[in-house]
Amino acid sequence: MKPQEPQITQETPVQQNLNTTESTKEDCRGGCQHWRRPHFTSEELRVLHECNQESFYQRALPLGLTFGGAAYLGVKNGLLKPNAKYGAIPKVVLGVIMGYFVGKWSYKQKCAEKLMALPDSKIGEMIKQRKEQQHSWYFTPAVMCPKPFVMY
Repeated sequence: MKPQEPQITQETPVQQNLNTTESTKEDCRGGCQHWRRPHFTSEELRVLHECNQESFYQRALPLGLTFGGAAYLGVKNGLLKPNAKYGAIPKVVLGVIMGYFVGKWSYKQKCAEKLMALPDSKIGEMIKQRKEQQHSWYFTPAVMCPKPFVMY
């Protein structure tokens, strides 16, 4: 039997770059997570959708209305200066937008807990690992230091 000779093909520079990029993606296992698109399970998608709706109705909408109403009352009572052309509208809109984002941001911990509670959830496991990494540091007034190693 005759050993097979490797086939030599000529590639255009574009094909060479594509092949190089693909091999780099494969070669950097573990360290290059940004190359891979996350694949969510149906349970993770369900929880993320639930979190999105709950954060809107329980936090973002009430805070948006509260901040917008407070801005309106502030302009009406003279605490805030109205816009010369539009009156209270710019401050009310800004209040609603700020309330929306504060509400969404304030719900992230509850959503993270829901994801971590899912069994066999990759995203839940990633959140747990990130939490552990954050807790492995402690703050002193002078410097951030890793937890001290103590031998008994």
